[in-house]
Amino acid sequence: MLKTITSYLRKNVGWTGILIIIAFVCLFVWEQIQKHDRSTNAAISKGVITGTHKGAKGSLYMDFVFDAEGEKIKSWMPYDKNYKIGDTVMVEYQVTDPHNNDLIEQ
Repeated sequence: MLKTITSYLRKNVGWTGILIIIAFVCLFVWEQIQKHDRSTNAAISKGVITGTHKGAKGSLYMDFVFDAEGEKIKSWMPYDKNYKIGDTVMVEYQVTDPHNNDLIEQ
């Protein structure tokens, strides 16, 4: 069965396509592991939107700061027009790794 699948992929998708598929699967699995770690060892803190910046390819991001166990953590997320600079937000973060964080919808 596995031999048939790999043969089909090699013929119809090619090695480059196979590598791209593997890369996307790895990224998806890594993101799910991060979310799971954050949800099983999570804490919630208030944060503040501090500004915006452009990424390397011109994408717009929002910067925010929050307090994690007495330490100020600076982070960012893709731009969301629902937030303005100075808005207070709720941040869920992993206690053992506060840089693994995400905003909670209010």
